[in-house]
This record gives sequence, C-alpha cells and structure tokens, in this order.
Amino acid sequence: MPHWMKYALFGLILVLLAAIPLANQLRTGSMEGVITDDHGSVQGAVVGADNVKNGAIVRAVSNAAGHYKLEHVRAGHYSLWVQGATRDDAICGQTVVFERGQSVHKDFHLREANQETIQNCEGINANANPYGAH
Repeated sequence: MPHWMKYALFGLILVLLAAIPLANQLRTGSMEGVITDDHGSVQGAVVGADNVKNGAIVRAVSNAAGHYKLEHVRAGHYSLWVQGATRDDAICGQTVVFERGQSVHKDFHLREANQETIQNCEGINANANPYGAH
C-alpha cells in the first residue's frame, strides 16, 4: 500500500471518529423559553425535566431576561417543573414528550402557589444532580 493511501485512510478514520459526538447531539432535543411572574421576567428560576422512565434530570437556570434553555435532552417522556426564588412560586406536573432532535419552546408564568401547586410539587429538588441518574 502506498504511503499516501495510508495517510488518506488515517485522515478518513479521524474524520469519522470526529463525527460521532456530532451524531450523538442530533439524538437529543432541547427546550427553551422565558419565565415570568406578575412583575416581569424571573431571574434565577430553576427549570427541570425529570425523565419519568429512568429518573434522569435535566435542568437550567433562567438569566436576567428570564430566558432558560434545557439542552441535551434525550428522547422520552418528561415531567416538567419550575421553581422561582421561593417555594411559594412553583409550577409542577406538566408533561412533555421529547423526540430525537426536537426543539421545544415553552414559556412559564409563575403565580402564587395554591394548595394544588404545593401538593404537585412535593419531592422536587432544585439542587438535584443536573445530569440525572444513569
């Protein structure tokens, strides 16, 4: 085998190996949106998506404009929750299904908690491992 062909083959293998992480990114989805309350955008709110099948958790924190983005979400059924600065402003129990490569836009508006909200939010942990259980 000529030397140039060995180098060409080696280069092709490197290109193919470099494409693996890119292909894995295409398998995941994302969700982004804005979190507001009655006073405007909410900074520092935690948004979480819990995979109902395997318990994996993906979470993000909103910026000063209230924008959040959950990235690298694997396909599956997720239970969503949002927790503002206090336990009294939370949304829990909404569900979303992520497909491979899907990008979802979802805005949340926080309101003062009522008894139903508090019951639905039992067990959420805004400090949970953001990478979830594997």
